[in-house]
Amino acid sequence: MMPIINPVEMDINKTELLTRIRQKHHYLNLLEKAFGNQTIIRKKIASALPDFVQYIL
Repeated sequence: MMPIINPVEMDINKTELLTRIRQKHHYLNLLEKAFGNQTIIRKKIASALPDFVQYIL
């Protein structure tokens, strides 16, 4: 979560992040595939973020 909330990188607070993800149906579908449901919590984002970064590198 640090890159997301870091003011030098993305500078998005946790509440805003969750709001943005809820507005994107594509992300909700990905959450369902990865975690078995569309419930958005910071723990899931923190778990998925390293895999995403590894994928893009």
